[in-house]
Amino acid sequence: FDSLGGRRSQLLAVLDQAMDIAAGKQRDAASGQMGLFDMAEEPVLVDVVLPDIPEIPMEEILKMEKEITGFYITGHPLDQYREKIKSAVAIAQIQEDNFHDGQNIKLAGIITGAKRITTRKGDTMCFLDVEDFTHSIEVVIFPRVPDTPVMIQGRINFTDTGVKLIANTLASLRDYQPEIYLQIDPEHDKEEVFSALKELFSRFHGTQTVYLQ
Repeated sequence: FDSLGGRRSQLLAVLDQAMDIAAGKQRDAASGQMGLFDMAEEPVLVDVVLPDIPEIPMEEILKMEKEITGFYITGHPLDQYREKIKSAVAIAQIQEDNFHDGQNIKLAGIITGAKRITTRKGDTMCFLDVEDFTHSIEVVIFPRVPDTPVMIQGRINFTDTGVKLIANTLASLRDYQPEIYLQIDPEHDKEEVFSALKELFSRFHGTQTVYLQ
């Protein structure tokens, strides 16, 4: 319906009005009533005025698309975080034999489902369904709040029923700041190099943590 020219918020606002008009037309046709212009070659169109209201937030639009169709159409909830998550492992990569059992990784995605259980010891655990642009994976974690874009760090677990991620940490992508790792090779392992880096970092204070290896 985007092709109709109005914003989705406007179309939804006049939906009941349009349905009432259509229902009235159907009642008239069923009762045999005909309007003055019904015999004309061209049908008479009813002008429905769209109210001047702002568009629905993109997050809500995507949520409704997923609810109705089962997938996102005009975007993805992770689109606004592409720069933040570019260093995270794509879920589909885990299926491509690039990783080994027990390896620690970091991935980002949307929590699409959650199931909480109580273990025999009385501990509470949560199984999350997490998906990114490429695939989905089950994440084992202590319960957290669902329905939010997250960055997860944990270790891969290959089982007979499929691959899982045993989560160590979970953070909201709204608050997450990527960490930067700089590996200094032996050739540049010199005092002047570290002095230059220290001076550089002192002049430009960013928001991300930088590690020197």
